[in-house]
Formats: sequence, C-alpha cells, structure tokens
Amino acid sequence: MKKILNIGCGDKPIKGAINLDWIKQKGVDVVHNIEKTPWPFKKNEFDEVYAYNILEHVDNFMPIMEEIHRILKPNGLLIVSGPYYMHKDTFTDPTHRRGFTTKSFQYFEKECNLNFYTKARFRVEKISLFENDKSLYKFVPFKKYLGYLLWNLIQGIEFKLRAIK
Repeated sequence: MKKILNIGCGDKPIKGAINLDWIKQKGVDVVHNIEKTPWPFKKNEFDEVYAYNILEHVDNFMPIMEEIHRILKPNGLLIVSGPYYMHKDTFTDPTHRRGFTTKSFQYFEKECNLNFYTKARFRVEKISLFENDKSLYKFVPFKKYLGYLLWNLIQGIEFKLRAIK
C-alpha cells in the first residue's frame, strides 16, 4: 500500500494519507510548520506527497522542495496545485507569496541550466491548467495559448513531478 503525505491539509484531510498542518484541527495527524526543516519524517519514507494549494503560501520555497525531495522515495510522486500567475486569486489572498506558471518547476529538472539553485531533482511529468468555470472564458478557444495573454482565463495549475534520486 502507498504511503501518502498530504501537506497543508487544513480542513480537507485525505483518508488513508498522513495529513500534516501547522494547526491542530479535525483530521490533522501531524502538527508541524512546513517552513521549519527538517520535517518529522524519515528519508525516502513516502511514495506520494500532495501539496494542494499550500506552496503558494510559503516563504522558503526551495528548502521546502528539498525537504519534499528528501522524504519522497526514489521515483516518488509529488502533486502540487495552486493559483495560476495570471489570475486575480493569486493576488486577492494576502497570504499568497507566489502564483505558478508552466515553468515554475523547471529549476528542479536535470536539463535546466538554472538548476544550480538546489540539488533536489524532479521530472515534470504533467501540467494541467484549470479554467475559471464561472466566467464566459469557458467559451474562448485556444485557452492554453490565450492563458498567457488574457488575465483570469486560467484559474489554477497542477503539476505531477517525479523525484529523481
């Protein structure tokens, strides 16, 4: 059976996963501030780590990615979701530190010439864009390309990354 860590679970714990948050509430299994490393887990402990709408809130992005890499097994899966950089929600929440682009995780890829920022390596397997379904933008053609030009067309983004060790 897969061992899964759900970081920053808040009030949305995932059944069967170890749910981590910095505030103790219903469904939280481990209380820990992810900004403080190391986390209370062993090296290569998890098959999968879920970071749903949490990494846009952190100040220390690179050390957190390195910690996720440390606790993932070789070839482990990291799923990250968050706000797309050209959507108003990225800036509406005062706790957001960043939005994400399709290039946000290239610095962790072996082939990137800017990967000297970290030794943690991930392979980007899939990037999914989510449109703002409450707007007329859902009728706009070529969303993937127009999302680079039109604000609020794309609301969220999700990455599937593999830990390379």
